[in-house]
Amino acid sequence: MVSTFIAENPFVSAVSMTALFVAAAGTGGYVWFNDRRKTIMRQMDELLYKNTATGLYNIRWFRKNAPLLIAADARSRDEERFFVMSVNIERLDLLKEVYDEDTLLKGMRENLVNVRKKYSWISAFCVSQELAMIYALVNLPPEIMPMTAAQCFIDDISTLTIGKATVNFEYVAGIAPVEKNHDGDVKHIMHMASIARGEAAFSGRKIGLYDEKFQENLILQKKMEDLMQKALQNEEFKVWLQPKYDLITRQVIGAEALVRWDSPELGFLMPGKFIGLFERNGFAVQLDYYMLERICQLQVKRQKAGLMLLPISVNQSALHISEEGYLERMKLVLIGYELPPKAVDLELTETAFVDFNTKETRYVAKQIIHDLRGMGYATSMDDFCSGYSSITLLQNLPMETMKIDRALLLAAEKSPRAEIILRGVVSLGQALEMNVICEGIETTEQEELLLRNGCRHGQGYLFGKPMPLEEFEKFVAAKNEQQ
Repeated sequence: MVSTFIAENPFVSAVSMTALFVAAAGTGGYVWFNDRRKTIMRQMDELLYKNTATGLYNIRWFRKNAPLLIAADARSRDEERFFVMSVNIERLDLLKEVYDEDTLLKGMRENLVNVRKKYSWISAFCVSQELAMIYALVNLPPEIMPMTAAQCFIDDISTLTIGKATVNFEYVAGIAPVEKNHDGDVKHIMHMASIARGEAAFSGRKIGLYDEKFQENLILQKKMEDLMQKALQNEEFKVWLQPKYDLITRQVIGAEALVRWDSPELGFLMPGKFIGLFERNGFAVQLDYYMLERICQLQVKRQKAGLMLLPISVNQSALHISEEGYLERMKLVLIGYELPPKAVDLELTETAFVDFNTKETRYVAKQIIHDLRGMGYATSMDDFCSGYSSITLLQNLPMETMKIDRALLLAAEKSPRAEIILRGVVSLGQALEMNVICEGIETTEQEELLLRNGCRHGQGYLFGKPMPLEEFEKFVAAKNEQQ
């Protein structure tokens, strides 16, 4: 039948066959093209939304999908059970150098996948391209607190076994709430979680929960950094002095220089607001020299006026210990003002010698103290007994004054054992021929406790608060003339 039809209708048959061929080819081409398009789209998604090293979702994917997950669960959102967690892996570059990178990344991927399966309250997570940062969206049931959830998360991803070796990761996490009136901008919540993480790291903690004050502090810190050089040039940093005194005679025997920032833009700032920032950004070095110069100028002025030259102490940042040219600059300061020995006392805390574990670092620290004393500076060990290295420092550093931290005084008020320790510390300092002084005295009972345990010199609000230079001069005259 078919062959007869073709023979009798060759033209129609040819057209029909051609049409069938074109249709078949078109259908096949469409299928091929559609499959190819899907493959290309899938590859584009891989590039756009996944980490190339691990295949895990990246931050771009998280920013797109986390708002959809939040919107899809209105109840959890209204009850404010959603949180965003920011987790930073510390020293990842070092670990990549120590271990095979492919093996390390594979193990990290498995840890993250397993923790996602373990905790149903983890709605989604992503990793940064270099894998140092992890973000997670969590939907917490009422019985689980945000800090607990963050602790569980980092505990479960902090250990990895590679061959026979156990690799321990150090993490710092921050967690921020998604408010019920969330506008869909998850990027802002990720930023808040990162702020909480940064605050935790700065405070020496592993986990931080976002507080609106964090953002206020960041804004203030940025303003302070923008203004600090101008403030130094315009002498906005003011020297205040707190007297040191003899607990028996009630005479002023010296003073400690303390800085205040009188800023036209920011107002009157106490050191707790800015010293930590200046230590981190290095500006503390410039501020220390500024304060040292002001104290030297004050001592020259008192000397020319025929006044008694009370030793005044200035704090020295830990940054100076590794500062190039530190000793030479300190020498030039004293030469320039021609002050007698021990007119200026340098107070150093044990944090200035944090890396004090080797013979070399002990030698360097000892040499620095020796050279400063040789120039004519007095030296004090501030905040004694505030940490764990005090006895080691006392053994190795030839300082002249021991300043006992207020914490030991407060402890001695409450505990007989602590009072025995206080008595022993005072006796130890005196046996080493050091001047012993206790800071933070606020009551007559504390004075009596110190005298009972052999400490004769003190500093604190009971006798005199920090005060401007002019007020200090009047204070000294009044106190010392009374005797």
